[in-house]
Amino acid sequence: MALLDEILKWSQSELKPWQQDAVRRLFLAPKTGLSDDDWSEIYTLLLAEHELPNPDGLTPVPLSAENLPVNQATVAPVVLKAMRDTKYLNRLAKGQILTFAPSGLTVIFGGNGSGKSGYSRALKRACRARDQVEPVHPDASDVQSVAHIPEATFDVLDQGAEIALTWRRGIQPPEKLASIAVFDSHCARVYLTAEQDAAIVPYGLSVVEDLGSKVLPNLKRRLDHERAAIDIDTAPFSNLRGDTAVGQLIANLSHKTDIAAIEKLGTPDQTELERLADLQKLLKEADPKTTANNLSAQAKRVTEVSQRLDKAYAWVKDESIQRLRALVDGAAIATQAEKVAADAFRAGETLLPGTGEPTWKALFDSARRYSEEVAYQGHTFPHTDDAVCVLCQQPLADGAQRLLRFDQFIKADAAKAAQKAREDLATGIGKVANAVLSQELLASMSQELEAMESGLPALIVAFEAGVEARRSAMLAASRSGEWDSLTSLPEDPRPKLDALASKLVQRAAGLNNAADAAARQKLEREHNELLARQQLAPVRPAVVALVSRMKLHKQLERCEADLKTNRITSKSKEFATIGVNQALATALNDEFVRLGIGHIKTKLIPRGDKSKNKYRLGLNLPGTFNLEEILSEGEQRSISIGCFLAELRQFSHKGAIVFDDPVSSLDHWRRQYVAQRLAEEARDRQVIVFTHDTVFLALLEDAAERAQVCIHSQNLEWQNGYPGVVVSGLPWDHQPYSQRIDTLERTHRKLEKDWPAYPNAEQLGQIRHQYSLLRSTIERVIQDLILGGVIRRHHEYVKAGDLRRVVGFPLSEQQEYDRLITRCNRVTEAHDPSSAQNLPPPTAVELGADLAALRAIIAITKSRQQANKP
Repeated sequence: MALLDEILKWSQSELKPWQQDAVRRLFLAPKTGLSDDDWSEIYTLLLAEHELPNPDGLTPVPLSAENLPVNQATVAPVVLKAMRDTKYLNRLAKGQILTFAPSGLTVIFGGNGSGKSGYSRALKRACRARDQVEPVHPDASDVQSVAHIPEATFDVLDQGAEIALTWRRGIQPPEKLASIAVFDSHCARVYLTAEQDAAIVPYGLSVVEDLGSKVLPNLKRRLDHERAAIDIDTAPFSNLRGDTAVGQLIANLSHKTDIAAIEKLGTPDQTELERLADLQKLLKEADPKTTANNLSAQAKRVTEVSQRLDKAYAWVKDESIQRLRALVDGAAIATQAEKVAADAFRAGETLLPGTGEPTWKALFDSARRYSEEVAYQGHTFPHTDDAVCVLCQQPLADGAQRLLRFDQFIKADAAKAAQKAREDLATGIGKVANAVLSQELLASMSQELEAMESGLPALIVAFEAGVEARRSAMLAASRSGEWDSLTSLPEDPRPKLDALASKLVQRAAGLNNAADAAARQKLEREHNELLARQQLAPVRPAVVALVSRMKLHKQLERCEADLKTNRITSKSKEFATIGVNQALATALNDEFVRLGIGHIKTKLIPRGDKSKNKYRLGLNLPGTFNLEEILSEGEQRSISIGCFLAELRQFSHKGAIVFDDPVSSLDHWRRQYVAQRLAEEARDRQVIVFTHDTVFLALLEDAAERAQVCIHSQNLEWQNGYPGVVVSGLPWDHQPYSQRIDTLERTHRKLEKDWPAYPNAEQLGQIRHQYSLLRSTIERVIQDLILGGVIRRHHEYVKAGDLRRVVGFPLSEQQEYDRLITRCNRVTEAHDPSSAQNLPPPTAVELGADLAALRAIIAITKSRQQANKP
């Protein structure tokens, strides 16, 4: 648990929250690994760490002590029961079933070219052997089979359930077969020459390695895929590039681009668009100077129309109405004051009605002018000395004083003010009445204005009519005093006229500038800026969207910093050095001793690669040498087997192991070590051996006997032109005598059933062959039974302890064995009998009798040997 505690401490102190969550999920994940939801949520947490969308509001849950189990349960590996239904697998015969003992040792024997490689190559691929270079082909001699895909079916026992798993070349092998390890000559070279993934994965370390070798790369692929799907190509907007503000913005588009600047540049107002249109016309003008003069003249004519309307409007505007109304009101007030003064003037004296009032005043003023200008020139009116009345022309006498008083009244302020007010009113009314308010709009001008703005001439005519109507209303109101009924004016055309004139003046100024080279360049720059903005306008949303995608792309890029495996690799290597490499080194030393190569001292050279712990095997020598440069072929093979077995010891399961000709290049002694090691391993796991080596086969039999493990044997042979035919048991030469006798007896029963009175040559040949087999069987009886196995072929030692089974061999038994062997010698094809004897071969009945005699003498020998046991 120390390793788990270290991992927990490391997670809490060095990992980001989303990584802590990922480690927690790895610890809690089933054997099948993280679920699709796990992958999606971990990816979302990574994005959320960098302020990217987190629609479900996920929050990371860090690893805690509660997530760490006290111990890890060991899952039983699958057991390989059979390999069948091979299709297009080299040239293997169809319909074969290769069976495997669920425990102990399974041996598949076959000579060169018997089909072993076809079966073993498929096993290597299906069980994911360390070496995957060797290809698996269909029948190379069949042209039509070249396009076929090799495949095979494996029957396995998984947690007590029997299931069938199909392997097919090019398809991911079944996961359940991954616990089966395969070793052959190609794998042996890999152990010596290549850097290995450490097979030692104690509980907890695999989580650290998976974080670096699976989780981070998986998220990196997701991140790369999402980033690749984001379109940040600026090419669609390349036409907007140029020496303008828009062009510079497009050329420098990035995640830093201000979207507000895009919005501003890409949203020209109506005035700017109209200015662009004017500039386009202006810059296209062939003779800008002449056109400018024409526009200036046109602006002057428009201005004159506006000014004329200004003058007309001045007479009827509100201010003018108020002035006229003030004159009317002033005259009324002054006249009233005058009347009050006249009433006072007439008080106390009988005068004619109306004396002192305006009519009277007019009469008096006429008399004054007549007196001063005609009757009494040179005298101020009234002239009373020796004078007569200018009206009645009678001597003034008493009337002189009254005339003087009348003159004083006329000259009084009220009378003068009233007179002045009436005169001002008359003047004002006269001006309004006599003012020229409208002029006929010339047809040419009307057409010109209509061309510039439709409806404008009609608006002018209506406005002038409105002005005239208002003048009439003003004059009527001055007489009636009803000012509230004055009509309002129609729409005033002067603002439009002034705007037109101003625009014409601007265009004229622009054209004058266009005629000047320096000024024209300035106009062209202005035109280009406005044109670029106009062109940006329709694609502005797309450009804004592009920048938004660039910002997202950059945010995703920042996530990459969290997906670097360097730190994870370093930590995995640190954990592996403590919990893994030391254990592997110990296992290697032990295996080398058990394989008889303990004198070869090696060392592990570890390295972390993308959070995966790797190692390379090297010699523990002062210099740097490659193993294959120093060691013999046999030593190299022994080291490879030792590495293979040392790795297997680190796994928590006891999965099956498969060896294909493991002792190639080994001498007799090292074969013995390998045989003994495999037999020992077969006590704890399923061990399957493919071999063509008869000596190694004998060594395996002895080793299995000593280790007390059973052997399940099959051999491969050719039939009907195809290799790989599975035959139960070992070939005849490797069968024990008891199994041979059983085989001979089965054949005898078949022959005896149909044996004719006069056998033909083929039948005689069959009898001769059976006696040949019988002779070899008797020789095996002598070796295994009579000699007690003290001396055996292909064995490196004499079993002196079994001599007790040989001593005191009686003559009668020896004679019976000799009789049977001599009988076989006379019949077998291995000896050429004298043709003069012309002895007929034994019949099937006689063969049965000889087999029975062999069983009988064997029983006697066994009985005697049993009696000799202490």
